[in-house]
Amino acid sequence: MTNQQNNVFIDPNDAALLLIDHQSGLFQTVKDLDVPTLRRNAIALARLAKVTNIPTITTDSVPSGPNGPLIPEIKEILPELVYVPRNGEINAWDNPNFVKAVEATGKKL
Repeated sequence: MTNQQNNVFIDPNDAALLLIDHQSGLFQTVKDLDVPTLRRNAIALARLAKVTNIPTITTDSVPSGPNGPLIPEIKEILPELVYVPRNGEINAWDNPNFVKAVEATGKKL
């Protein structure tokens, strides 16, 4: 059966979670919801990935700069996540290591 026939929106067996720029400093720039809600949402995604065994890849741009590091709760929940640092690339897909990490999940792109 296809996902559509099962009425399943996301199949954990064919999903990967890509958390791009979930950095503490960047959370302050989001204006469509408050920072505590944004943080809770990111934590909920990490917990969902944990209980469903969805591979998770995270990347950030210059964590030692003003954007800050990845929020620590994500790494605490998912210590096995794959972290791919970026060297200033704005678009994560411009980083060949990020693309390789996504491809290594074996999930469809």
